[in-house]
Parts: sequence; C-alpha cells; structure tokens
Amino acid sequence: MLSKYSSIIIFCFLGFIHSYNVLAQESKEIKNLKESLIKADPEDKVAILNKIGWEYRNTDLKLSLQYFNESRDMARTRKDEVGLAEALNMTGVIHRKLGNYNKAIDFFFESLKISEKLKDSIQIAYAFNNMGEVYTYQLDYNNSELYIKKALAIFQGLDDKKGIAYCYLRFGENLELQKQYRQALRYFLSCAEIRETLNDKRGLAVIYGNIGNLYFQMSDLDKALLYAQKSVKLYLENDKSGMAQSQNNLAKIYFQLGDITLAEQYAQKGLDLGLEFNSKKIALESSLLLTKIFAKQGKIQQAYDLQSQALLYKDSLFEEEANKTISNLRESYQSDKQDLEIKNLNYLRKIKEEDAQLKNTLLYVSLAALLLISVFLILLYRNLRHNKVITRQLEEQKEEVSGTAENLKKANSEISIQHEIIERKNKDLTSSINYARRIQEAMLPSAKMLENALPEHFVLFRPKDIVSGDFYWVVQKKYKTIVAIGDCTGHGIPGAFMSLIGNDLLNEIILGRNITEPDKILTELRRLVRTVLRQEETGNHDGMDITICAFDTFPEGYEELLGTPKLEFAGAENPLYYFVNGKLHEIKGSKAMIGGFNILEREHEFTKHTILLEKRMLPFTFYMFSDGYQDQFGKKGKFMKRRFRDILSEVHEEEMPLQKQLLEETIDEWKENHNQMDDILVLGVRIK
Repeated sequence: MLSKYSSIIIFCFLGFIHSYNVLAQESKEIKNLKESLIKADPEDKVAILNKIGWEYRNTDLKLSLQYFNESRDMARTRKDEVGLAEALNMTGVIHRKLGNYNKAIDFFFESLKISEKLKDSIQIAYAFNNMGEVYTYQLDYNNSELYIKKALAIFQGLDDKKGIAYCYLRFGENLELQKQYRQALRYFLSCAEIRETLNDKRGLAVIYGNIGNLYFQMSDLDKALLYAQKSVKLYLENDKSGMAQSQNNLAKIYFQLGDITLAEQYAQKGLDLGLEFNSKKIALESSLLLTKIFAKQGKIQQAYDLQSQALLYKDSLFEEEANKTISNLRESYQSDKQDLEIKNLNYLRKIKEEDAQLKNTLLYVSLAALLLISVFLILLYRNLRHNKVITRQLEEQKEEVSGTAENLKKANSEISIQHEIIERKNKDLTSSINYARRIQEAMLPSAKMLENALPEHFVLFRPKDIVSGDFYWVVQKKYKTIVAIGDCTGHGIPGAFMSLIGNDLLNEIILGRNITEPDKILTELRRLVRTVLRQEETGNHDGMDITICAFDTFPEGYEELLGTPKLEFAGAENPLYYFVNGKLHEIKGSKAMIGGFNILEREHEFTKHTILLEKRMLPFTFYMFSDGYQDQFGKKGKFMKRRFRDILSEVHEEEMPLQKQLLEETIDEWKENHNQMDDILVLGVRIK
C-alpha cells in the first residue's frame, strides 16, 4: 500500500515540476506580452494578441485559438484589416496543426483576399505557402506546388531568407510524399543551410527532423538516427508539437533497427504529447507506430485496440476533406468515386465493429463458462446433493453458447456479403474507366489517318493508368500537315478529361476557324481553355503543355510555284528535337501557360520558329514528346533529358518501327520493376 501511494506522490511531484518548467518558460516569452497588453493603447492590442497567440502555437493549441479569436473580433470591430489578415493567416496555421484542413484553407483564403486588397506582399506570400502545405497533406500535389511557387517568387523578390527557407521546406515535403527522395533532400538541405545562417534553432529542429525522416524512407538508418537526435536536442521542453514529432521519428528508426523497447518508449511519448497538444495527425502517427510495436511483441489485444483508436483519429482527420480543391471538369467522376470510397469505408468499419463485438461476446461467454465450471466443481466437492441444480445450469449455458455460435455464423455470412458488394462496386468502377478508355481511343487519330498524313512515323503511347492525360492530334489540309502533342495537368481520369477538351478545341481552332500558324493556334487555345473552364471565376488552374508543328507537303514539282517547303513550330513549355546531317538540334518552347493565370508575371506570348526544308536537309527527322519518358524512375534513378537525347541520337537513322522498338526496350530495361511514373508519349516523324 505504501509503495502504491509513494508512486502516486512521485508522479504528482514530477507533474508539478514539469508544469513549473512550462510556466517558467512561458513567463520568459509571454509574460511581458501579457503585461504590455494590459497597458497598450487600443490600436496596438490586435498586434499584441496575435503575438501571444503565435507564441502558444507549439505549447497549447486551444489557448492559441482563444487569443486569435479575440484578436479577429477586435480587428473587425476596429476595422484593422492589417491585423485581421495576420490573425486569419495564423488561425489557419493552428487549424492545420489540429488537422482541420478544411477550416485552415478557408482562413488562408480569407487572409489572402484581404492581403491582396492591402497589397501586403508578406502576408500574401505566407498565405500561399500555408495553402501549399495543406494541399500537400491532402495529397493534391499540383495545387500544392502551384501555391508554393507563388510564395517563393514573392519571398525571393523581397530577399526574405526566412520565407525562402519555408518554401524549400514545403517543396521538400511535397516531393517526399511523391517518393522523389533525392529532389526532396536537395530542398531540405538548402532550407537547413539558410536556417543555420539565421541561427533559427526551432527551424533547424524541424528541418533536421524532416531530413532524418527522409533518410529513413531511403533506408539509410544511420543518417536517419543522427538527424533525428540532432532534432531532439534543439527542441525546447515545452515545444510539444516538435517534441511529439521527434519522438515518433526516433520510434520509427529504433523499430527498424530492432530495438523494440526503445521504439515503444518513444512512440508512447509521441502519443502522450500528441494527445496533450490536441494534434490528430501526430496522435494518428503514434497510434499506428504502437500498433506495429505491440503486434511485434505479440500483444495482439493491445495492438487491435490501438488500431481501432487510430481509425477514429484518421476518420476525424479527413472527414470533411473529400470535396476540396476539385475542378469543375472532375466533379462528376470524383463525386461518384468518393461516394464509393465512403461506402467502402463504412462497410469495412461495420465489419470491424461486428468483429470486435463477436470477440467480446466470445470472451464474455468463455469467462462466464469458466466461472460456472469453477462454481460447479466447488459445489460438487462440498455437497453432491446439488448435482441436479448444477446440471441444469450447465445445460442453460450450453444453449447460450449454441445461440452465440449461431450468431457468429450469421455475422460471418453478412461479412461475406459486404465483401462481395465492395468487390462488385470496384469492378463497376473499373468497367467505367475502361469504357472511358475506349472513348479516348476513339478521339485519337486512327492508324489509317496517321499513315495518310505521316507516311513515315511512329507513336510510342503508354498511359500511366487506364486512361491518359497525354494526347496526340493530326490533320492533313491542302499542302500542309499539322501535328500536335499535348501533356495535360495530371494523369488518369482528370488528365483524360483535359485531353478530350484539348482535342475538341484543336478541332474548333484549326478545322473550324482555319487557323494554321502554330503560335496563333496556341494563343487561341489558351483563351478557349480559360473560357471553357471558367478559370477566372473558379480559380481553376488546370491546363496543358503542348507542341505544334505545321509543315508543307507540296506535290512533286510545285516548289517553283510555292517556294521552298518549311516547317513551323511553336510550343508551350515543351521543346522540339530534330536532326540534320546526323546532328541533334533543339528548339525550346515558350515559357507561356495554356490554362491558369500567372498573377506574378506578365503574360508571355508564344514564339513561332521556322525551318526551311531545303533538299540538302532531307531526309528530315523530328520528335515531339511529353515529359513522361525522361521523368521515368528506375533502379539507377531518373532517366533524365540527357539520356533521352542520347538514345534519340543513336536510333534516329533507323527505320521508324525499329526506332519505336528500341525506345520501348530502353525504357523497359531502365525502369525494371519500378512503377510507371507518368503518361509516356513520343512521336517521331521523317520527311523525305
């Protein structure tokens, strides 16, 4: 008994000491601000409230929100738009830490609207960067990259080193989630270099943690442990957010190293701090780590219970995020897909709940049976006269167990039915996507059309998913052939929608309006994409990179009347490669966008390039392509532009079908067992 109370007293004492340390730390950083708030003039109070709320962001999220709520109310009353924009931005950060991504985005957009009205570049940049971070957590990598780039452009213009470091951190997180580890590491190291220069200890603790986690993903456990330990040393004791994340990082590393005891200790610390800090994201990560650790230790019931709790954290974290940042063209497909996913999750959750109920029922029945048997043996030993009573009790329990078994059988049958429903729904979804593929294939030029327009050519076309965001388009007009290669935003269903729009608009521009000059085609295509997608109203930034070639096809002997044949080229981002006398030449595309709005730079025009197809240059071979081939990853890393140019130089004199075969063999050998990263499209044409 004494030992028990001693433990309680020691625990309370340690808790008091920890609380005292936290308050002592708080008094150093916040006490002066609170005293200033009491004495401050009314026009200064909003700024001081914002500073106090920001100081609490790593120790007490609820208290931080209270100060920001008070700050926003006061700013609106006093019509202090500068203080309101700052408070909205910071409130969004707190909701992002809490895992309320939907609310975070709303606050960032509201802050951005006010900051743009005030032309406050710093707040605009931080709003963009914060929005990019939330989109990364939502796995919306395109929107994430877009907003981080906007933030980086502003910070670089202001030479704001701290802001630039934040952008490098966000770029690294984006690339890490896409498993582009080497590129992510470059950004993380650049961020660390800036923060070391600024002597930003808290910032260094964060980036060291990111670098350690990245090395963990790359299976370099020694470096992962080194950076994780460096990160822990830099965090202040009352920085619950950072300490919780660093504990989780150490737990992952020690688990991988086989030190299960240390892994459990650090994961439990991470969970305790995450719950204390009200961070659903950190609590989810800690719970999943402990689930693995308990399973490894053979603690099956503890692992099962913690996994169930982790599912609750996960549901809470993502419950309102499904319909955010989806473009108008993807609404119908994504809505159906999300409904199916939600139903699947509900079925799975129902199955798990029923499984848990069945396990509890079996446990209770087993305990009850064991208790009754024990009572029976004791009574039998004491008094045999109670045999009839005990026998009757056993029969009743036997019937109860039999009924429970029947319930188990019914429940298992229902589980099987739910699995069949899920399987059928998934099959229906796959059938729908396959049907979409047939529609897309019907929109692409047929083999006969390609043969008539391009007698010597090849098309290497490999969608990443069933349908593709890359497309090709060919038309033969009188004395002229026009070829286009498009690489739309995204791949799969979203990219396929954009490819159908691109195909339809090229038909309208070239066939309907008879516009045949490549630069004018691109200018009109940009205008129509923005109009069709209502991008100015919706904020949608989808579009495409595209190259267009138009070359003369004069009949024999018409050169004297029509002049020397020529090839005209214009591109949006993507280049054109061509060979003359065995030498590779490149014409770069214009740095201009098809779709979306570049609010930080002026609108770029498209440039037309002309090549005279003199007889000395024939045969003339050129290549149009998306970036999927050169961006493919393999065991040796990324294929890269240089290798793509080298393989074209090796094969360009071969017959066109053989060129395609050699390109396919090269990329297959490179990627080995790696998944295809993006849609692949290469078109080669030879003019004789």
